[in-house]
Amino acid sequence: MDFRFTPEQEQFRESVRRFAERNLAKGARERAHSSDYPWDVAKLMAAQGLLGITIAEADGGQGGALIDAVIAIETVASVCPRSADVVQAGSPRCAREAPTSSRREISDRSGCWPNTGRRSKNGSI
Repeated sequence: MDFRFTPEQEQFRESVRRFAERNLAKGARERAHSSDYPWDVAKLMAAQGLLGITIAEADGGQGGALIDAVIAIETVASVCPRSADVVQAGSPRCAREAPTSSRREISDRSGCWPNTGRRSKNGSI
């Protein structure tokens, strides 16, 4: 069995890394020590297609597999761990421990549920 990422998954990971470095590195320390939910990050991630990764396209999500969400969470966490929480909360199959009411609050307050962003077929954001 081959456990390496596919070329598309590698491309997605690189795209997420570039996004995170460009948009999330600045302020990462402050977000890590804040008790406030980063609503600005949630909106930014929704626009980039990083929320709703595991939600079916018919329901407004990306239609991705669980591994796609895991790639995004791990990659974002390497730049800004607090922002990775946003990706996790926005991917229901990854956020089993988050109560439904919390995910609904994220939706209501950020205006990004279901996801409005789309990941292109080639994996770029």
